[in-house]
Amino acid sequence: MLDRCRCGASLIGIPTEHVAEDELRLQIAFQGALAGQAQEGAPSLSVAAWIRLFHRVAALFDAERESRSGQIPGLHRLDLAIAVNRQLASLLAAWPAGFHRYLGDLQRRAEPSFSLVRTFGRLYRWLYRDFEGGEFAFLREAFEDYLREHWWGLLCRRNRRLGTRTINSRKTVHAIAEAAGTTPARVRQLHLAGWVEADIAAQPCGRHAWSFPASQVEPLATLIADGLTLKEAAAYLWLPKHRVRELITAGMIKPLLSTERDGSATWLISKHQLDDLGRAYLAGQAPVAEEEHPDYVPLVQILKAWRLEAGAFPAMLHALQLGVLAPVLGSDVENTVLGDLLLPRRRVQAWLAHWRQASGSDYSITDVATILSIKAQVAYHLVRSGLLESTSSPQAQVRRVSRDGIEKFEARYISLVEIAKRLGTSPKQALHRLQIHPVAGPAIDGCRQYFYLRSDVEHLLDQPPQPQESGNAEP
Repeated sequence: MLDRCRCGASLIGIPTEHVAEDELRLQIAFQGALAGQAQEGAPSLSVAAWIRLFHRVAALFDAERESRSGQIPGLHRLDLAIAVNRQLASLLAAWPAGFHRYLGDLQRRAEPSFSLVRTFGRLYRWLYRDFEGGEFAFLREAFEDYLREHWWGLLCRRNRRLGTRTINSRKTVHAIAEAAGTTPARVRQLHLAGWVEADIAAQPCGRHAWSFPASQVEPLATLIADGLTLKEAAAYLWLPKHRVRELITAGMIKPLLSTERDGSATWLISKHQLDDLGRAYLAGQAPVAEEEHPDYVPLVQILKAWRLEAGAFPAMLHALQLGVLAPVLGSDVENTVLGDLLLPRRRVQAWLAHWRQASGSDYSITDVATILSIKAQVAYHLVRSGLLESTSSPQAQVRRVSRDGIEKFEARYISLVEIAKRLGTSPKQALHRLQIHPVAGPAIDGCRQYFYLRSDVEHLLDQPPQPQESGNAEP
């Protein structure tokens, strides 16, 4: 009677059950244990160990029996046995990936706690009590591998069941700060700023417990060793501190910790980032002896003596990066810092005047002289005499001229040099020809150039240029 079981059930009429590949491999491994044959790629367990594993998995996935001991009833039924087989296959699939996924689900569902028992419940007790012995060592090893990589709590000597390597995989904030050579407060700030990995759990008393992977000691120590305060960064770049702050505000320096953003008592700025900042303006430049360029001035001197307004310094560095301005390098290129860059004085002055004109900024009197093509001494005299409007701020004891002030001056006044050029003659001959009283000049108020009201000479400028008188002309 090959078509019937001894109980009378028809073997032909049983419906076919389609199962996943992992479920099939698990049953083949169990049948191999029954036959005393180990299966490649499957745990090497005895029949008793397989049965214990099936029973524990059945209880593990039964939420109603979480707090009850004893066997799961009905395991002899085919539908329940198939369900347990599917659950165990999901844990053993792509070992240990399936087991780690299950542990991750348990950890996400549990309340944040540093207790392994509260987080993993019965499974933790079973791994070190019911699954003792060498046969189940693969389960404990996979569990501790997960803890070393994903567990948020501390693993200390009170966790006597765990291995030494697992116990030393996490550190408290004080322990990791001591190992990295810094303070616990600085470690917490670096974590909150996103530089250090850590886990925080709220305890029932309201306190927060911090836990750091031991792997974070080395990167944390590197951050601390590479970090500079604002004062140290300014000295390292040979720049005033307020200029370093200006670069931070412009986003050209991104500090690891900020006193404003992160609430840190001191700044923490990466030294390597400052090195990269300096090298960005030296790329492609060939070393040139400084004595060959006497009209070059260090960047730090420009910042200290030229009274640059807000935004001019970052714009100048941007011009250096684009190649609009090119520094001259000394022989020791490797040790050249940002503040020591040598820049062409006249090129920088011309660029600065153009930048101020384009940005609508106020100008120094020296820059106004460049724009009007006059001597700086003449520009200062025009400001003192009130012909060129200027302003002075209480903070900076220096007068500035706005773009509007320059345009008003050009619309109202005209120099003798420009009049002579438009008449096609020399300034000396134009001065004798004009029967108009100038508003400023050597004979008027001591100004080194003559200036006229444009409205007084406009009718003369519209006339065609007069031919030059020749000394050989007949009387």
